[in-house]
Amino acid sequence: IVYRRSEAELPARVEEVHHAKEEGVIFDLLTNPKKINVDENRELAKQFRILSIPTVMLFQNGESVKRHSGVLMEDELKAWVEE
Repeated sequence: IVYRRSEAELPARVEEVHHAKEEGVIFDLLTNPKKINVDENRELAKQFRILSIPTVMLFQNGESVKRHSGVLMEDELKAWVEE
């Protein structure tokens, strides 16, 4: 779970977070989504094969595990991340 705030600020009860960790859920806290300008970072765009804008990529352990090209509304983005 990527969350931009601290563990104390998670919108969950302490015991829920504890149980999630016991089940192997990894929390990447104090992390913000990154936005890359592909015109200014052509090598990075090439490395990740960005062919259209916008492209959203989800990373786990430093590896891209999911990607979507095209516009997503907020509810669509949430559903995409959760599937």
